[in-house]
Amino acid sequence: MKPKNKIFTVAILSFIVAFFICLVLIRITYAANPKLAWDGVTEATGYTVYYDEVANTGFQYNKSVTGVECPLADLNLAPGKSYKFVVTAYNDAGQSGYSNQVTYDVPLYTPPTDNLPPKIIIIPGPITITIGQGQ
Repeated sequence: MKPKNKIFTVAILSFIVAFFICLVLIRITYAANPKLAWDGVTEATGYTVYYDEVANTGFQYNKSVTGVECPLADLNLAPGKSYKFVVTAYNDAGQSGYSNQVTYDVPLYTPPTDNLPPKIIIIPGPITITIGQGQ
């Protein structure tokens, strides 16, 4: 093998190895299927997730769920935007106040989801529900 061919072959192999290392790092850095999660309330029959872009005041959107987590993919969030979230619990007697607020920056690029662990955004603090009128 000529020296030029050997250098070219080593350069190509180095590039291929570096490329695969980058793919592995990207897969480790980004978690697939991020979701909101919170502690459940015993008396609750469901929860409402309120959300909007951080730049906006209030919460324009909401989604009702029966469990204690909500995949962010269900909310149709725009890539590259920052969102804020709160959760309320509800039952036949009414609805609780807002939970603590959390924010999430939606990445511009989401790698393939195969074999990636889920990223869970925990909403801190309890959600309480008061049974009675005025709730």
